[in-house]
Amino acid sequence: MKNGTSPSAFPNDLLKLWRELPNKLKITPEQARASLGTLKRWGIQMDVKDEVVVKAFSIAEFAARDYACERWAWAVPDEKAIKTLVEHSPVVEIGAGTGYWARLATEAGGDVVAYDSRMGQRTAKKKRHRWVKECGAYFPVRRGGAGMVRFHPRRTLFLCWPPYKLPMASRCLANYAGRTVIFVGELGGCTGDDAFYEAVDRDWRIEKVVAIPQWIGLHDRMFVLTRKEME
Repeated sequence: MKNGTSPSAFPNDLLKLWRELPNKLKITPEQARASLGTLKRWGIQMDVKDEVVVKAFSIAEFAARDYACERWAWAVPDEKAIKTLVEHSPVVEIGAGTGYWARLATEAGGDVVAYDSRMGQRTAKKKRHRWVKECGAYFPVRRGGAGMVRFHPRRTLFLCWPPYKLPMASRCLANYAGRTVIFVGELGGCTGDDAFYEAVDRDWRIEKVVAIPQWIGLHDRMFVLTRKEME
């Protein structure tokens, strides 16, 4: 595995970084200096001078999130979130990216099959998304999109920060014949599309909400959804 980690001791570096920051919009100059020092220890580069970071609101925290999204995942998994995934195993994850959540879940005893359709895909400007270069860096992520859920009706469907205003999440629900979905994101916010939320309201019931660590300005949580009984 990448970074020289062994299968039995995979560190949750994303959570570790998050916990080292204040994760507040308004912070004191002392907290800003501490955050700047944290970024330097992690090797996270800033495009502004140190004095600007100390005087402005939480620039370091926003830079840390950008780094985390590119290197690990868009949402921060903690012990409770991973435990919830394991409890609902086996799981099929669509849009797995680097496979970071999948790796943590399997290390904790879960059974995960992971897919992502954007491995190696280029943008209109012929440039690759940097995180796409690392797709599957932490877990064997297979190439595939929303249609792959048809082959896993007995697995819990897991969607972690499905792309905003794009139909991936709604297509997953349309193709999924199973009874349980775990969604990490902002319900009605900047994850998924309108069709996804309409389908959730119509066909699914929120059984459990799990609080997860949140970056500044975000309101993402983990939602365990079960299919409503047919009337």
